[in-house]
Amino acid sequence: MGAVSRLGGLLLAPSLLLLAGSAIAAQQPGPKPGSSVTLAPTPTPPPLIASWTSAEMKAVVTGMGLTVTRETRLDNGDPMLVVKGPSGASFVIQGAACTGIGPAMRCQGADIIALVRYETPAKTQAAIERISYPVVNVAVDEGNTVSISRYIIFDEGIHRRNLEANLKVFLAILDEARSLQ
Repeated sequence: MGAVSRLGGLLLAPSLLLLAGSAIAAQQPGPKPGSSVTLAPTPTPPPLIASWTSAEMKAVVTGMGLTVTRETRLDNGDPMLVVKGPSGASFVIQGAACTGIGPAMRCQGADIIALVRYETPAKTQAAIERISYPVVNVAVDEGNTVSISRYIIFDEGIHRRNLEANLKVFLAILDEARSLQ
């Protein structure tokens, strides 16, 4: 008999919850029959960045608290920014897959590159092993200089916060590479 009464209690509990929920819902004022309901507007998401100009990338970088120390163009006309982080680490952002001319040139890719020089081949090798994360390409550039790079594709758009996150991750890896000098 004890098992049956416990089972009955388990079946009774959901029924009581349903009744209580119905009673609470009945007490809530709702729209009157025939009246219209006004819904809150859905916020418009920020637009995705499908390409960038030098001025737009500069605005993103400086908005993150980084400093653009030089703004120039490569031999092929693509834009290049030299950027300095809070720790003093410098890196470049150069345009890729760019179209147009001059300030109106728009790029659908960004190549982020930094070079770090080490005193000895052993330190160079140790740094390469330590900072070889899947999100960056790490290679010996020349002698004891290590090249760290990341390519960001803007095709179909990238959210500004995602672009900022990419730059922050790159900067964190660069700072780690510099700490191994």
